Amino acid sequence: MEADRPRVAENIEGERVTPSVLAIIDGSPLVGVTAKRQTFLNPKNTFYTTKKLLGITPEQASSLDLTYDFSVGDSGSVTIRAEDGAHPLEEIISSIFLRLKETAESTLGYSVKNAVIAVPSYYTNVQKSTLTDAALRSGLEVKFINEDIAAAIAFASIDQNTKNRNVFVYDFGGHSFSVSVVKIRDNSYEVAASARDLTLGGALFDKMVFDYLVEEFKKKTNIDLTTDPAAVQKLKDTAERVKMELSTSLTSDIQLPYIAADESGPKHLEEKLSRAQLERMVLPELLKTIPICKQVLEECRMEPQHITDLVLCGGQSRMPKIQELTKELFGKDASRALNFDELIAIGAVLSSTITLQAPKAAEQQTMLFNPLDLGIELFGGLMHPIVPLGLPMPAEGSTIISIANDNQKEIDIKIFQGQSKCTANNLSVGSFTFKNIETAPKGEALIKISMLINAVGTITVTVQNLVNGELLRTQFLHAIKSEEDIHQNAQGTLQAQEEEKYQAAKLSVEIHKEIHDLMRVIHHLKAVISENDFVDVKKDFEKLTTEIEKSPLEDYIKLRDDMRLKFTRILRNAMNKTIETQAL
Repeated sequence: MEADRPRVAENIEGERVTPSVLAIIDGSPLVGVTAKRQTFLNPKNTFYTTKKLLGITPEQASSLDLTYDFSVGDSGSVTIRAEDGAHPLEEIISSIFLRLKETAESTLGYSVKNAVIAVPSYYTNVQKSTLTDAALRSGLEVKFINEDIAAAIAFASIDQNTKNRNVFVYDFGGHSFSVSVVKIRDNSYEVAASARDLTLGGALFDKMVFDYLVEEFKKKTNIDLTTDPAAVQKLKDTAERVKMELSTSLTSDIQLPYIAADESGPKHLEEKLSRAQLERMVLPELLKTIPICKQVLEECRMEPQHITDLVLCGGQSRMPKIQELTKELFGKDASRALNFDELIAIGAVLSSTITLQAPKAAEQQTMLFNPLDLGIELFGGLMHPIVPLGLPMPAEGSTIISIANDNQKEIDIKIFQGQSKCTANNLSVGSFTFKNIETAPKGEALIKISMLINAVGTITVTVQNLVNGELLRTQFLHAIKSEEDIHQNAQGTLQAQEEEKYQAAKLSVEIHKEIHDLMRVIHHLKAVISENDFVDVKKDFEKLTTEIEKSPLEDYIKLRDDMRLKFTRILRNAMNKTIETQAL
């Protein structure tokens, strides 16, 4: 801290940002930019993107394309294999933490024992536990803060008028993209909604520039540079440098002498890439961020004009095209008072100082937030959220439901986490049966379901029969095992298949309601309906109810129309009989 303002310390290379890359050379660890630069020359012993290994499952591991070997145990533990032997993931991350700890101690001149780690809001207890273990190995005790909250705290530190603000945090990092709406109310911070796309990131743009340079060189020389590890490493470094350079320059001259050779002699790579060319390359990916931003606004029931402040963070947010797109969407420029790379780190530091000065205020700011909707399955497979995404933990909510059938004695309660409107696409937490429901017509026996999820992911479900007061309470652990679970379940926009399931389930509920209402009418007309008609239509409706459960979406309308025709026939016969009776 300098003059009550955080200052990011420089590492041994004089840089303020240290890449999370570790290499093992001759049994000794190498951390940061020097490790990153020799990745392709030492692929089996250079470990990068370890963030994606936190909480990973064996199934998810098979889809990762990494140059080093690793394995995932049954308990979720990750082991990385180098030429000098096996290393737990915690050990690799610990070496990176130790390097950062040494940088801090060198700058401050005294021992550092505590740290704040900013993590994505969707991080699970499994992921945080791994980071905690890694920190302990490096001699650090840690606490966590969500990245979007840290960004909002950093923004608030430079703007004194933040008592009632809606801050949109647009975080475009190296390997992920996320957005959040953070409401600031009298120095408290609430994540109103968030979404992410873990396939986006600055590394993807580096790869596009890399592929462009390889292709252009091959056109001119017929030489494939990807077959030469040394050339690949040079190209990777160059691609990242050029991409960054084009955030401040309109063109970049690329000169790589003696990059290759053939029978005619040495070959030099000489290219020029413009900002306009780069923007054309990456625009399809950038445009993917706009629907995600709109989705989050919709979840908050906000329009772009309701956002008071736009905060960009993550190094890739320096790209002018990103600033142009966000300005077009929100109608305002983003705050530029803080470094894109350092914004979240500064917010994390400030949160720790708040803890020392005002513990109660800091408690609100550093709470965990519910990463996914928590709710139950309704008839037809519909998701009914009870505890919404974004509430500070411990978070709770309740709802009242009724029995679906006449004289129903018990009810199966199925619990899910996720943003899909269909439970089939969400994460199953667990289920149980609530029994001893008193005999009552459909819709009259009322059941109250309350849910509480705490900071360690324990879900307490309380079910109460509002008729006789009977109570049942049970607990589950949350179903989120990795960030991929969040990614798959928090996209917010329904895919075509999911949309069909949702519409089918919704229509199924509507048809069942219509069946129930029509059967009530039939019961009221029983006196003027023949016994045979009454029995037949009841059987038809029961059969129809069963068929609805098995039929695809395209048959639902026909089933509903058939039901209405049956009812019309019965009603017409009843009216005719009434008229005949009155005539007699």
